[in-house]
Amino acid sequence: MNKKIAVFTTTLLLCFIVYFIFSTISDSTEYADMPPAKPAPGNIAPSFILGMKESKIYELSDFYGDFFIVLAFLDLKKNSIMTKQLLEKDFQDFSGKNPSIMWFNITQRSENVLIEELSSLAGLKHTAPSRDISAVYQFSRYPVFIVIDKKGIVRLIYDGFSPTLLNDIMYAVEG
Repeated sequence: MNKKIAVFTTTLLLCFIVYFIFSTISDSTEYADMPPAKPAPGNIAPSFILGMKESKIYELSDFYGDFFIVLAFLDLKKNSIMTKQLLEKDFQDFSGKNPSIMWFNITQRSENVLIEELSSLAGLKHTAPSRDISAVYQFSRYPVFIVIDKKGIVRLIYDGFSPTLLNDIMYAVEG
């Protein structure tokens, strides 16, 4: 009788193990086809390739832990042009006061995006297909600024142009 109970218990345990293994595999493949989560305050910022230097590929996540990161998503329209003019005028002063901020302009062009690091901490510049960025970072209007803290968490999504843009971003970094 004890042998029958032991065989039954072992068989039942094996069934649970097999069920667990297959349900885990099914769950992981189910989510593998889903697009990554869109950026939102409080969430980890989705990573993408920022550029290549000295045969090394750099992704956004490579800089988590070291810097605050600002992603400036721009296009070729009026508000983005005004933003670029503001940055040309005031960015050197801004970056001098805030050496722990890494800033990337990501300019949407027809088929490609131009990724330029303004802060010159890594010296990255890269052209990528638009689809590589828009799969995760997709906006209906520009400019959009995303402030990411040193842990890789999105702190602020700032939509539109404002002459106080740099002060507002500084407030998010200090906040």
